[in-house]
Amino acid sequence: MRHKIKSLGIAVMMLFALLAMTACSSAKTAEDDSVPAEIVESLKYSQDGILSTLSSLTDEDIESYIASGDEFTIIAMNAWKDNRDELGAYQGIKETEVVLDGELYLVTSDVAYEQADATVTMNVDVQSGTPTYIAMEVQYSLGELMKQAGLNTLMGVGIVFLVLLLLTFLISLFQYLRKIGKKPEKVNAPSPAPKAAPAAEPEEELVDDTELVAVIAAAIAASENTSTDSFVVRSIRRKPNNKWQRA
Repeated sequence: MRHKIKSLGIAVMMLFALLAMTACSSAKTAEDDSVPAEIVESLKYSQDGILSTLSSLTDEDIESYIASGDEFTIIAMNAWKDNRDELGAYQGIKETEVVLDGELYLVTSDVAYEQADATVTMNVDVQSGTPTYIAMEVQYSLGELMKQAGLNTLMGVGIVFLVLLLLTFLISLFQYLRKIGKKPEKVNAPSPAPKAAPAAEPEEELVDDTELVAVIAAAIAASENTSTDSFVVRSIRRKPNNKWQRA
C-alpha cells in the first residue's frame, strides 16, 4: 500500500510539471521570438520537478515506468538509469537557459548532483507544453578527463602492439606454409666420371727389310768383334727419344 501511494505521488508530481509547462506556453506571443523570463522560470521549475522525481525512484519504479509505454517517460527513465551511478543524489539546478527553436523550447540546465554535476537538455513542445525528449551528460573534471584520455591512449597503444605481434607471428609462418603440399625433389646422384682409357702401348714396329737387318747385324758384330753367326736378329724396334733423332 505504501509503495502504491509513493508511485501515485510520483505520477502526480510529473503531471503537475506537465501542466505547469502547458500553462507557461500560453504566455508566449506569436510575434515575439524571445523567451519571456516567466516562461524560463516555469520551465526551470518543471525540469526541477522531473529531475527530483527521477532521483527518488527505485529500480522497481523505473522498470514499472519503462513498461508504461509512454515515449518521453521511457527516454527519461533510461537517461537516469544510465547515469545515476556516476551522479548520485539530486541536489538542484544551478543555471537554466531556454532557447526557442521552431516549435520547441530547448531547455539546457547545469544540474548539481552529489557525486558530479551534469548537463541536462530537455525539449518541450511549444503548443502543447509537453516534454518530448531529455538527455543527461555527466560533467567530468579536468583530472577525470585526463585520466580517461590516458586510459584510452594506453588501450590504443596496447591494441596496436598486440596487432603488430600477431602480424609478425603470421609472417614468420610463411616459410612453413610454402612447404605444405610441396613434394620433395629427387636428388640425382652424380654419375661416376668415365674412367680414362689406358694409354695404348706403342706398337712394336717390326722391320722385315733384309738389307737393313744385315747392316744392323754387321754393325753389331763389328762393335762386339764377333761374327754375325753368333747371334740372330729376329726383330728391329725403334727406341723413342734416341740419340739418332736428336742428331
